[in-house]
Amino acid sequence: MDRSQIGLRLILDEVGFNFSNDINYEDVRSIVYFASELEVVPVRYPFWWHYNRGLSSRRLYEDFSIVRKEALTPLDDSDKWSLDDNSRERLNSIKILVSKKRELGFLASVHFLLRSHNEGEITDIFRRYGRNCSYSDVKEAVGTLKEHCLLRN
Repeated sequence: MDRSQIGLRLILDEVGFNFSNDINYEDVRSIVYFASELEVVPVRYPFWWHYNRGLSSRRLYEDFSIVRKEALTPLDDSDKWSLDDNSRERLNSIKILVSKKRELGFLASVHFLLRSHNEGEITDIFRRYGRNCSYSDVKEAVGTLKEHCLLRN
C-alpha cells in the first residue's frame, strides 16, 4: 500500500470501521472527509459534492477498494503502522459520531456546502435535488458539527 492508503487504513481502524461487514461507502467518504478536515494524517483526497451521492472522491474510492481487499486477506500487515496520540485525539469527535450512528453523509455534505453557502441556501439545494430536508434539519446538523468540534467558528 502507498502512503495515502496506509493513512486511510489507520483512520478507518481508529474509528472502529469493520471491513468484513456490509460497507456503507457514504460513511467511509464522510469519515475520511472529516479526518482530512481535522488534519489527522497528511492525506488529502479531492472531494466534490454531487447532488445525488453527496460527497464524492474518485481517488478515495480507488484507495478504499485496495485497502479493503488487503484488510480481508491473511497477509494483512497493517499492524506495523499506528497513529500518534495527537491524531487519535483528533479522531475522537468522529468516533463519537460513528458510534451514535449519526447520518455522517448528511453531516459531511452540510459541512462541505457551508464553505460557500448559508444554511438557508443549503436547504434549498437539498430540496432542489429531491432530498427531504428542512431548514431545521440543516440547522441541527450545524449544531452537531459545532458540538463535536468539526466546524470552526
